[in-house]
Amino acid sequence: MPVTGESRNYTDLLVLDFDRTLFDTGQFVRDTERVLAGRSADGNEPSDKLAVLQHFVDPNPRLQHAVAHARHLLPHRSYLFPEAAAFLKSLPPHIKPVVMTFADIESYQHWKLGFAPELRDLPLHVTTVNKGILLAGGIHRQEGGICVRLPHVRGLFRRVWLVDDNPWAFEPLDPATTPIRMVYLDRAGERYAGQRVGEHVTRISQLADWLPLARA
Repeated sequence: MPVTGESRNYTDLLVLDFDRTLFDTGQFVRDTERVLAGRSADGNEPSDKLAVLQHFVDPNPRLQHAVAHARHLLPHRSYLFPEAAAFLKSLPPHIKPVVMTFADIESYQHWKLGFAPELRDLPLHVTTVNKGILLAGGIHRQEGGICVRLPHVRGLFRRVWLVDDNPWAFEPLDPATTPIRMVYLDRAGERYAGQRVGEHVTRISQLADWLPLARA
């Protein structure tokens, strides 16, 4: 099928969430808390994700100094789930993967992306609103395919998929009108696991389960 613009070598678009879909956010936060607790000049031990965020964005130069240490003291490793890294390598050549991630604080999200080198070459957009809102406004059917006009990808595709671990992302998408195929990653033990989703949403337990859907 002919496609246009950035998508000219692809027929299908795969929009992937970042936190807890590709990125092991829980382990990253635990490691960051541990490092900041040992380096914080005021001696306060961060106890949850909010505390980590406060350390990262606080203008207090002592706390910024602690974060600078944290960058160097965190394990020199990728925080992608091992299965996510393998999944990205296994994608068929007609699939264009892009990443769209929600964050209240964009700079914190970009910090985390520094610990996911496998995503370095993928188009990525950080949004401070529900990603479903952007997708609903930027993706629609037209003659010849599905037109995509998003901040980080444009083109004409045969199929468009959204894979997310948080069903909240699906709420702005009207199943009666959207051409987007919604896939809920119900990964055991994660923050949004075990939630109810509509019949129009496909549930998978690992990213590899999506591959047969793409081949159908």
